[in-house]
Amino acid sequence: MSYIWLSLRLILILVSCLLNYFVNIRINIEKSKKTIFKYEYIDYGFLAFDNNVKNGLLIIVLSPRKFLKKLNIFMTFNRTKEFEKDNEWGKFGEEIIAMFIQKTFKSKNKTISYWFSNDAKNKLSLKLWDLRFGVYENGSLEAKETFEVEVKTDGYTTNTGNLVFEKSCGKKPSGVFVTTSRYFVYFMPLFKENNVYIIRSEKLKKLLTDNFNDCIVYGGDEGSNTAMYKISKNDFNDKFIKAGGKIVTYNDYKIPEKFNKQQFNKNNKYTYFSDKIEKYNDDNLL
Repeated sequence: MSYIWLSLRLILILVSCLLNYFVNIRINIEKSKKTIFKYEYIDYGFLAFDNNVKNGLLIIVLSPRKFLKKLNIFMTFNRTKEFEKDNEWGKFGEEIIAMFIQKTFKSKNKTISYWFSNDAKNKLSLKLWDLRFGVYENGSLEAKETFEVEVKTDGYTTNTGNLVFEKSCGKKPSGVFVTTSRYFVYFMPLFKENNVYIIRSEKLKKLLTDNFNDCIVYGGDEGSNTAMYKISKNDFNDKFIKAGGKIVTYNDYKIPEKFNKQQFNKNNKYTYFSDKIEKYNDDNLL
């Protein structure tokens, strides 16, 4: 019986420590004749340990519904924090690509001006595009046209050799399959070379659906049921170029220290296209 009692006591301590970590239980340790340990939830009693009970152990669950609700609030809070981190990283990528686009599409008689970004306040806000630009010709102060760009900023800290394109979230189209942008940019800030993939959004959708349906995997946040294409660069790059895409190098940026991310030291360089962004040209832009 003493071994059982000791085991139960250790289990109770372990459970209480886990609960304290996940739901912020305040632990008061009282040394008295009647009560050795007393565990109190911040808002209400959750469980208690009383040494005077027969067999030495009593666990009282006073309000499991409130406990589960509080636990769900905690988990939601942490998911929101993760989303905020991801959103901040995405905003960093968008700022870099805004500069990249202006340099990429410039010409002797044509100027591209970044207007503004489409800011999603939370996960439920649907963004049909990320960046909007104005097209100006021959020094005109009036934009001849506008166009939008969708930006995917890769944040993986390990060089997996894969590209990931979101297909749907919660059974609803997402990513390139819902964007109204003219261009889709896949930006990999942690790579020093060949770190920008740019293509017309419609061409990318066709490329994915025609060639890579066997590469669909599921993941994302818990309960999101996110479907995505996970494709090796070795299988993707040639088809991407043939579909009208460009893979270029852009290094005019520094990664802020707050992200705690370091660029990879070495990348393989592809030789079947130019890495000079000034030579990028889209005759169908206007």
